[in-house]
Parts: sequence; C-alpha cells; structure tokens
Amino acid sequence: DTRYNCLDQIWNAYNNPADSLVQTFSEYEIREEADIAPLITLLEDTPRFVDDCMAYTKEQADRGLLMLEYDDVQEKCEEIIEAGSESAVSRNLQEEIRALDLPEKTEETYLDQVNKALETSFYPQFDRICRDLKPWQDKSRDITGLANLENGRDYYTALAHDATGTEDTPEEMQENLQKTVVSLSLQMQNMMDKDPQSVQEATNLVTDFKSVDEIMAFLEDNYQRDFPTVQAMDYEVQPLSGEQANPGVMAYFMIPPVDNTAPCRIRFNAVDYGSDTTDVALYDTLAHEGIPGHMYQTQYDHETFVYPIQYMLNNSGFTEGYATYVEGQANKWLDASQNAVKFYNWMMMLTNCYTALMDLSVNYEGASLEEFNEEYGDVFGSGDLSDIYDQLAFCPAQFQSYYYGHYKIMTLRNEARKALGSSFESRDFNQALLKDGSVPFAIVERNIQTYIDSRR
Repeated sequence: DTRYNCLDQIWNAYNNPADSLVQTFSEYEIREEADIAPLITLLEDTPRFVDDCMAYTKEQADRGLLMLEYDDVQEKCEEIIEAGSESAVSRNLQEEIRALDLPEKTEETYLDQVNKALETSFYPQFDRICRDLKPWQDKSRDITGLANLENGRDYYTALAHDATGTEDTPEEMQENLQKTVVSLSLQMQNMMDKDPQSVQEATNLVTDFKSVDEIMAFLEDNYQRDFPTVQAMDYEVQPLSGEQANPGVMAYFMIPPVDNTAPCRIRFNAVDYGSDTTDVALYDTLAHEGIPGHMYQTQYDHETFVYPIQYMLNNSGFTEGYATYVEGQANKWLDASQNAVKFYNWMMMLTNCYTALMDLSVNYEGASLEEFNEEYGDVFGSGDLSDIYDQLAFCPAQFQSYYYGHYKIMTLRNEARKALGSSFESRDFNQALLKDGSVPFAIVERNIQTYIDSRR
C-alpha cells in the first residue's frame, strides 16, 4: 500500500543497514564452488545497496518522516571499520571457502577475489554511511510512534495483524492484554500473601549451570517430559562478536534450508547481555532459540511435514509466541519449588503484557514520551523510559509476535486445561500446538479444539 511508503525507520540502534550487511555476510553459507561467484557479485553490489538506502533517507526527509539516531549508527560502523580484516564477515567467508577443501591454488584465488571485493566494495561503505548520513541529522524529526505520522495508525494495524497471525483489532488486543494484567496481578498478590517464601525464591531465581553447553544438554535431556520426542539434533552455539551484536537482539536461531545437512546454528549476544551462565534469562533464551524452541520446532517440522508448501508458511505470531511460551515450560524443569517457578513465570508474562501494551500506547494511541513516562514510569520504577519508548517507536509491532502470540497460546492452554481437567496432558497439548507448523492462529485454535474433543 503506497500510503505506507517511507514509514519504516532504518537508521537507529535496532534497525540499520550496517547491521544488515554484517549479519548477512557473517552468517553467509557457501555449499559448493559454484556459490563463490554469486557471493562476490553480492559483495560488489553493496555500494548500490547503500545508494538505495540513502535515496530512501532523502525521500523520508523530504516527507518529514525521517527519525535518525546518527550516533548509534556511527558507533556500529566504527566497530566494523576497526575490526577490518579481522571482522566476523572476513572470518566467516574465509572459513566457508576453506571448508570446501578445494585445491590449494584454487582456494587462494577465491580467497584473493573475496578479500578484494571486501576491501574495494564492502568495507568502504561503512565510512560512506557515516559521511553521507551526517548531513541528514538536521532533517531528523523527534522520535515518535507511528500513530503520530500520516497513515501511521492504519499501518500499525496492518503490522499488528501480520505480526500476530490474528484478525484481532488493536482495541481487542489492548482489552485482552489488560485483562491478563489484572488476572496475573491478582494471582501474584494472592501468592505473596500465602507463600512469601516461594515469592522470595522466585525473585532470586538462579541456575547452577557452568556453561552454555551444559544448559543445552540439560534442555535436551528434559524436553521429552512435556514435548514430543524428535531425533537427536546436531547444533552449535556461539557468542556474537562485537560488530555482530545488536542491543535489541538477545540471541537468534539461524533457520536452516529445507535440505540442510550442516549443524544448526544458535548465536547469543554475550556482548550486551553478559555471559553469566547462572542467569535464568540465559537459560530461557537458549530454551527459546534452541530446545524446545525454534531449533526443536524446526526439527519437529522436518520430521512431520508432508507437503513442501508447509515449509513456506510463516506466522511469526505463532513461531515467536511458541518460543516465548516454551521458556515458561522449560522453567518447570529447574531445581526450584513449583510455586517459585509459577511466580517467576507470572512475573515474566506480566512484563511481556506490559511491553505489548506499551507498544500499542506508542504506535496506535500516539502517546508522547511524557505521557508514556507518566503511564508506565511507576510500573517500571523509573521516571525516564526514553530508551524503551525509542525502541518501540523504531520497531512497531515487533514485540507483538512474541508477547501477544504468547498470550494466545496461554489462552488456548488454559482453555484446554479447563475443558479436560485431569485428562489434560502437557505433551499431548504441545503436540496439537505444533501440528501444522507456523500457521495463523485460526488454524492453531482448530487443532487445539480437535485435541480437546478427542480427549473428552
């Protein structure tokens, strides 16, 4: 829809072309010798890519829509420039070529060609971004939500539908989330009154894992308690380097091609979120990205899909909602009291619901930073929530995939528990949840109803 042209913001700490270039080529896979020539073509094409970004920036500025965080983009570019030939991009491409086991002279020829393309076409773009973007600072408007831009409210509605895989209106989303906040708050208050010891345990919850590998092994040993069994998964977990890290991304799973034979890849942001392996947040992140989250779901899909078209379906509301949901399920396997885990999961879901509500406030209702601080400052114990406000403004509806998707799944789980009582089995529910892959919630709801009917 042309009404939405230039509403996406691309120059900030969370979304920017410098990050896109680094992520694309630091994770680039070369499977055979014939893949090298297209890679070089892509590297040599980066000047045109930056041309297009600058043309987009000019059009945004001409329309009065440009919101630019120059200092954050400059910092990212300088990290990449400083890394130079030691960057994650150079290391990855060299490793990929060497892994082909080509004759020595052939290998050296390709390495020289790739290094030349990096030096002449790729790396100079980061200097250029800093140089060409700087004059646009004076054309940047104050950071604000989509609702305060022309056609922005309609655009946010379209983004929310796409992000959640539902037909729920923003008003319905807001009402559902607010009801959940009230319900969670009442349950938490009740436990604080009746079992303060478990509440204290929940607020200080830690693990005793000594490494990321140990966390993954634990998850792999325990997922069958609540999820269908799949074949053994081949994977690698690696921390992101400085130039790869993005403060808006805690970790990610590299979705493999359908015919993938290499180990699955999980990357986690140890730069911005630390590498304390006793932190429950790291455990939850690896459950989300790995087992029984994205990696497990990918394996399950490979083993159960019948039709190739199923691999093309993609509802991020289900995919990310599911991966958020499994964090809470995995927490039940930790060595902690049942009530402590329950309270901890309630705390996480309450925070998630508030984040989704804040996104609606900023991008659908058009709350100013002052109004935002007034509404949510007490909730988060801070009079200045400008960092959160900015992230929501730059990433409209992004969190709805995770948190409204999670709300939808928990609603289905609660309905199934209520309908089945003692006949409810977590493993059977999760199998019904996963049945058709990443599909809209209308189909997921149908599958859960079929599961309920079959157990009555």
